[in-house]
Amino acid sequence: MRTLRAVLGIVMCCALSGLAGAVPALAQIDRATRDRVVPAAVEVAAAALWEENDFSFTFPVPVGSGTIVTPDGLILTNHHVVADDDLEAVIDSWNSEAEQQFPGVEISLIPDQFLILTSDGVNDPVQSYTAVVVADDVRLDLAVLRIAADASGDSAAIAGEVFPFVPLGDSSTMGLGDRVHVFSYPSIGGDTLTYTPGVVSGFQREEGISGVAWITTDAVMSGGSSGGTAINDAGELV
Repeated sequence: MRTLRAVLGIVMCCALSGLAGAVPALAQIDRATRDRVVPAAVEVAAAALWEENDFSFTFPVPVGSGTIVTPDGLILTNHHVVADDDLEAVIDSWNSEAEQQFPGVEISLIPDQFLILTSDGVNDPVQSYTAVVVADDVRLDLAVLRIAADASGDSAAIAGEVFPFVPLGDSSTMGLGDRVHVFSYPSIGGDTLTYTPGVVSGFQREEGISGVAWITTDAVMSGGSSGGTAINDAGELV
């Protein structure tokens, strides 16, 4: 007990002597890593269609976040992001309102199509690409999308494009207290790209999954953060 108190006393003295200035730096991310990750941290939106007589346009309905993980445009996100069961109910409520205020307007979801928005980390996200789901796992709550065209739906416009991406890391190497950096588009952040630092707080297991199933963190997240970019200090997706 005396030894523990001595150690704590040394830590307190170091903090008071000015070494506490090093603590805030622990929450910061290397600028080069940040600048590489930001363009690959995307907002995923369902593609909705507004139709009014001969006039129509497509607009995004944000459903979560994602990460471009390959240079040819594969995006990793959560299954529940691309399979939002509540979205149809939202569209129905919009149509009910439109019937009263804008007679003749019909709003619908474009099947199997998602809009991908990107940000420079300072300005609001802009609609940049369209994507389709190419793999999905309900049990693991994971989904993979592929960028298929530019924002206007022109596939030829992105032919040969090399996309910014975040390489996959090994989450099994993460330990308690290791730093985690999260980039996502939470609703409380106004759907803008938001950075929240944290640490690995613990691990959870799940029946039928060998080893660790989930890593928990104290990094602040909220609705819209699902599927977001969580990286280690090396800038790898974990």
